[in-house]
Formats: sequence, structure tokens, C-alpha cells
Amino acid sequence: MSAKSPIAAILFLLSVASPTLAGDPPQDLDDHTAPPAEWVRRTEPGLPGMLAATPTPKGLLYKRWTPIAPEEWSTPDPTYRWLLTQIDAGVADARVMRMHYWLKQRLTPFDRPIPDGWRQRALSRLLSARGPSQPATAAGQIPAIGRWIPVGPTTIPGRVTGLSYVPGRPGWILAGMADGGVFLSRDHGGSWEPLTQREATQATGAVAADPHDPSLFFWATGEGNGAIDNYGGIGVLRSEDAGRTWTASDAFSSVFRCLHPDPAVRDRIWACGQYGLYRSDDSARTWVQVGGGLPTDTGATNVIFRPDDPSVMFAGMWNRGVWKSTDGGANWTQVGGGLPSDLARMDLALCERNPDIMVVASGLNGGDLWKSTDGGATWSEVASAPDHCGGQCWYDNVVAIAPDDCDTIYLHGVGIHISRDGGQTWEGTSSGVHVDHHAILVAPGGEVIAGSDGGVFLSTDYGRTYTRISDGLPTTQYYGGCGNDALAGWLGGGTQDNGSHRYRDTDGWRQVLGGDGGMCAASGDKILMEYQNTNLQRSLNGGNGFQDANTGIRSQDPRAWVGIIEKDPQDANTLYVGTNRVYRTKDFHDTPWEEILGPVFLSRMVSALAVSPADRNVLWVGYEAGGLFRSENALAPTPSFTDIRGGQPIRTIRRIVPHPSDPAAAWIIYSGFGYPKITYTPDAGSTYTDVTGDLPDVPVNDLVVDPGDVNVLVAATDLGIYRSDDGGATWYGFSDGLPTAAVVELFRHPNDGVLTAATHGRSMFRFRAAAAGPIDVPDGRTVPGRELVAERTAGGELWVRFDTETCTAERYHLFWGDLGAVSSGAYSGAVCDLDRGGEQVVPMPGAPGQSVFFLVASATAAGEEGPHGYDWQGAERPHRGVGYCGVTVHQAPVACP
Repeated sequence: MSAKSPIAAILFLLSVASPTLAGDPPQDLDDHTAPPAEWVRRTEPGLPGMLAATPTPKGLLYKRWTPIAPEEWSTPDPTYRWLLTQIDAGVADARVMRMHYWLKQRLTPFDRPIPDGWRQRALSRLLSARGPSQPATAAGQIPAIGRWIPVGPTTIPGRVTGLSYVPGRPGWILAGMADGGVFLSRDHGGSWEPLTQREATQATGAVAADPHDPSLFFWATGEGNGAIDNYGGIGVLRSEDAGRTWTASDAFSSVFRCLHPDPAVRDRIWACGQYGLYRSDDSARTWVQVGGGLPTDTGATNVIFRPDDPSVMFAGMWNRGVWKSTDGGANWTQVGGGLPSDLARMDLALCERNPDIMVVASGLNGGDLWKSTDGGATWSEVASAPDHCGGQCWYDNVVAIAPDDCDTIYLHGVGIHISRDGGQTWEGTSSGVHVDHHAILVAPGGEVIAGSDGGVFLSTDYGRTYTRISDGLPTTQYYGGCGNDALAGWLGGGTQDNGSHRYRDTDGWRQVLGGDGGMCAASGDKILMEYQNTNLQRSLNGGNGFQDANTGIRSQDPRAWVGIIEKDPQDANTLYVGTNRVYRTKDFHDTPWEEILGPVFLSRMVSALAVSPADRNVLWVGYEAGGLFRSENALAPTPSFTDIRGGQPIRTIRRIVPHPSDPAAAWIIYSGFGYPKITYTPDAGSTYTDVTGDLPDVPVNDLVVDPGDVNVLVAATDLGIYRSDDGGATWYGFSDGLPTAAVVELFRHPNDGVLTAATHGRSMFRFRAAAAGPIDVPDGRTVPGRELVAERTAGGELWVRFDTETCTAERYHLFWGDLGAVSSGAYSGAVCDLDRGGEQVVPMPGAPGQSVFFLVASATAAGEEGPHGYDWQGAERPHRGVGYCGVTVHQAPVACP
């Protein structure tokens, strides 16, 4: 196998035992034969549109009811081909189906790979192309200047992929998030601040801090857990100022599983990459692949060091077992002594008190455990160990030993398992802790910090009890979102593995459904949501309770992992949903779905639905691989549809945006890479114009058209938001305040008109308009770099702390007010001469729910921009979201009344 084998990439990403790619693809798209006898149709929620085997140790397995289209088999992408083999063979679990949904949209057209370097090029365009400094046209309803304001949630975090202590800084914890970047807590999880906002990726595989310099952080970008709802990274980045700024090295690997500074050799760092183990001898500036007998054609999973002799190292290699070096990593030999040579994806650990005691958590048989008591010379299987991974060790498999108690073994996979007698007996302590674990930290005295699909959890009693410490991490991974046409400020959305949520001004965010969420539609108390496989759920009481809403939809229909839902903008009782057919209901209370368009493409599912706001009889329908149809009598008992593809790209149609006043016109958004990305038809599909303009080659996920000026287009992409004021000829970055996570849904709230963005990794944001002209500081001398925003309630307080390392002035002034007032200098209040040291609690006036903007100015000397945050959750002193200096950069002292 070559050093850059595509199969090795699959092994590292997905961790299965040497998958064999399928032979000839299906030839007959109309072959809709019955399944084998051992397959049974199941009717329980979550499974319509697929066939599920009798439950197995791996859980329910999925199989496509209709054949996979030949064009999908033509892809050169090895990961996607592996996914197809799993689905075709009927052994695809829920995570394979999730990965297939996400990657399929970004690979079309299937005959080309994802281009290298797209993130860096898109970021350069996002930051360099600037928009106007004045408001848009008088007719326009989407403001041209302002910034994106985070609205949460902050208590429903997404997948945690890496954790690290910061040596020399008690209470400091680094957390890496799947597609949310890096966060730092300085108070043991009491509060968190983002360290990565404008980098070319937020995808994270591992994080680390230098053992000699507590301000030196390392960030391995690109997740190595086989979850393809994020992209690969851009290599390992380093920060010399505790995360304020980052510098990239060569992108030698696109995904990572571990990152460890060498405990004995200063400036040496080890990284578990896509094709083996890598080493840097200059503090992550340059890297070399480790050879010396170690495999270089498969991924490394972890590397550990003997504390009494760090030149003795052990490395786990995907599907190649465990390897040992006795000379600091120069030469390696495979570990035998009874240990299998193929352990799939494994993790390994040793006990610091007695490093002869070692364990290996295997990815085989649902998760085997092997133990050595002689430093790895001989091994025996721990027969009593539970199957902790449930058949998905390629996704979640971590192990650790308490450093001060070698009998305490932590085995984390789907849930948490602990042995307190060296592996003889086991107990489960998963209560209150989210499933699917990817990272773990252990410290003397019984401390355990676990990172899972649902955040960060802390135990101080050797894993007996856990407390969630991830409140304040706005890293929810949304698939879709919606507003409510009857309630201003109401938001909803569905997420990866953290259910579906509802937000109201009165009670904030609340999870209302479990599993994987998706799209939604809402009008007053009537809410339609979904969970995996387009399983529809209806609420008539504002989300306080849901009931099944699939009546009328054929159980054999293939359904997307996240299905499309469309609500008639003029009639909340009329909704549409797509499988490989189109269904309609005119009675939300009962949702008896009726089929109005049959399976035009047997193997393709509906990917976009849109009702014209100018004529509710006009319905646009888009499909995977480019099918496009239109009806002018969608409300009729048997509507008719016209094929209007007309030479359009053979790519998945991600969204269709009808013209606000012309029922014959619409914008078509295509997924994936390549051009065109956005086309416009003025004549019901007779002709199309490419309006992609100079938009960079980045997947476009959604588009909003200004109803007052249709030349204003706002596009949501996998890297930020762009805006065009000339109908798509030219585009500029429209992402002030927004991190560089993928924006998967963009909509004008149907009630209050505010633009809202749902991201896959950094929760939700709303766009707040700014006053005309440049924003100035109160004394008019300089222009601020950004504002700090917080939502308050009556009696709230702002907790301000100035970090002594990044705040260079001795004293600071704090000004506040609404955005227009602060921008013009007419602030409503100020606190003068806040000392850099210590903490300040500042009471703020204002009505409940009011948004207050803060400017921080240096009082004594040139101020330097530094970390910043936002929060404040009510009348009590906040416990997270601390504000820091540098919200505004001032080059001279500023007067304060």
C-alpha cells in the first residue's frame, strides 16, 4: 500500500476493518425489488424510508430501499465510496447516514474532488472585500452595515474533540470543538472565551499547551473522529499569546486525533495525523513524518510516554496495532506479547504512578480492552470489560488510568464505564453525561474531565459523579433553523446529536426533541420539526409536547437524513415536505399528508421546496443531482408540474428562493464546489443567468433576497456570509461579528424581519443594524474595532475582568448604551478608571431583554486589543461570559466624565 493510500484515509476517518469497495455499481435505476428475507420493514419512529435489520450489537442498521445512482459511484473520493458500500450492503449505522447526508451535498458533481486550499482562498476574499460604510437604499429592508450578534444557545454545546490543561495555569482548560474552534476557560469551566474567530477553519482535532510556556498554545485543525459533518483542517496552528493570534504551519495532514508536546525535549511536539505520526522539533513551525519502521500509510490514534523515561514511547496505529520506541521515536517495533496486530481504531494509556501498567482500548468487537502489567511486554484481554463503543469505536473510543490509582480505569465510548479494581469489575456512571465521548483528562486527586457530543463534564471523585462545565460554550451544530411568523424573536432549529430547540424571549433556549434534528416551520404555537430520516413531529402548544406527524407519507419512501420542510408564507396550515416524492397538507392540526408529485427520480430525493410569496399556487421543487420542477397549481387536488431543468448543472439543488413579487422568477442555489453556484430565472425556467459573480469557490447553503431591493443578495456559505448589492455581479464579506463556521441556514425572521444565521458549530446569530457612517468612540478620536454586546434582564450586572497579560493599559473606561448612541458618542452611561487588576461588577440600567453595547477605552496609555466575551444571564452575579479589555482599540487615553 502506498504512503498516501486512499484506503488508509478511510481507515483513519472511519475505522473499520479494511473495507472492500463494492464491485460494479447498480445498472438499473428502476430496480425496486424486495429486500432479502432477513430484512424486515420496521415502523417505529426514525426509520421510514430505510430498511432496518433486526437489532444487532451495533444497533439499528440502515439500507437504501432504492438503488444508489451510478453517478454517485463515480466519485473519486474514497470516504464517500466507503459510505456507499456500507449503505448498499445494509450495514450503515446512524453516523454513516449522517456523514453521507453532509458529504453528498459538498461532493456534487461527483466526478471531482474537493479542491485543495479552498478555505484559505475563501477567507482571504471574506476579509478583503469590504462593503459600504453607509446604509443600503431607502427601499432595501436588509441593513448594509452592522454586525452579527450571538444569540446562543450557550448551554447546548456541540461535539468536543480535544481537551488540554495549561501547565502552570491552575484552572485553565483548553477545549477543541468539532466545528467550533478553540475555547479557553480560566476558571475550571466556570466561563469560556473563544480563541478562534477569523481563522480559515473552525474544525478541530486536538489542542495542547506548551509545558514550559503557558502562553504557547497549539491547535490541530481537522477532526479525526470520522464525523464528516465538518471539513478537514489546514494543519497545526500555534499561538504565542494565549490564543489571541494564530500562525499556520504546512498543512501536512487534514485531520488529527492527538497532539502532545514531548515531556523531555523542549520544542518537540508529536501529532497523530491522517497518514501516520508526525514530529516537530521547532515548536510546531515545521513538521516531518515519523518513519523508523512505523507505518506511514494509515492514521495514528494516540502516542504516550513513560514518565520515568520519556524516550520510551508507544503509538497506536489505525488497523496496525501498537508500536514501541525506546530511542525517543527514532525507531519503532510492533508490540506483540499477545496483543493483536490489528486493533482497528484504538486508544492507549498508562499509569503515571506505575507506568508498567498499561491498557489498550480496541476498536474490535464493540470495544475490547487489553492490559499489560510489565510495560507492554505481554498482554491479556480483560474479559470482563464492557463493549463500551457499541460497534462505533471508529467514532468514540477513549481510555485513561487515574494517575494516582492504577486500579482505576476510565473506559469512555458511547457511555462511561469505570473499573476500580484493575479491570475485574465495572460500573457505568453515564447518568447526566451526554453520550459519545472523544476526549478525556485525568489528574491526581480524582479529577476527570470528559468531552463528548454534548459538552464538557467534570468529576472530582474518580468518576462517581459528574457536573456539566460547558455552559457558556456557544458551539451548537445546527442543520437548519426557522423563525415564527406570529412571534417576534422566536427561533427554532435542529442539530447534530443534540435534538431540536426552541428560543423565546420569555424563557430562552429549550430542547424540545431528541436525536438528530433538522428543519422546522412555525406559526404561533404550531410547530413542525423533524429528527433523523425526515421523521416529522408536530406541536400544537408551542413546543411543550410533540406527536407523530407522518400520516400519509409512504413508509417505503427513501428519506434524507435531514429532510426539507416548506411552509406556505400566506397560510400556516399549508405545508410541504419532500422524500423522493412531494407531499402536502392543508390541515396542520391533523397533518394528513397527500402525495402531489410522485418519484420523478427513483434514486434522488427532494432537496429544496419553495412557495412563491407572490402566488401561493406556484411551487418550486429541487432534487439531488439537479432535477428542477415547477407547478402553477400547487393547491389543486392533483397539481401539475413542469420539468424546467433546461441545461442546469447536475448538482444538488440546496435552496430555491422565489422572487418576492414575481411568481415567474426565482434564484436557484447549487451545493458543492465549482460554478455556477447561484442562477436566476426571470421566466419560470425558460432561461437562466449565472449570478455567482466573483463569489469564491465555497459551498453556498442558503440565500436571502431583500424584498425591498432584489439586487441585494445575502449568501450563507461554508465559510461565512457574503453580500451583493448589484444582483450578484460582485460580492463582499458580510460577516462582521461572525466566526468562520459553516452557516447552514439564513432567513429573515417572518415576524420582525431580522436576518438570522444558524451555524454548524457556533450556534445562532442575528444581524443588528448600525448607525450610518463610521462608528466612533465617545471622544471622537479613534474608531473602535468591535463592540461587546450582552442581553440583560432587570437588575442585571456586567462582570468585567481585565486580563493582566493582554491588557497593556493600567486603567480603563467603560461606556455603554444602544448601538446608535454609542456609535455617535452619545452614550447613556459610563464607569471611569477601572483598574486592570481584579474584577469589577458594574450594574447596568435598562428594560428587561434590552441589548446594550459596550465600548472599552484605555484611560492611561495606548490600549491593546485582547480577548473579549459577552454575557449576563439575570439579576444574579454571572458565572460565565466575562468581558475583557480590547473590545475597542485606542491609541491614546480617552476622557471620561
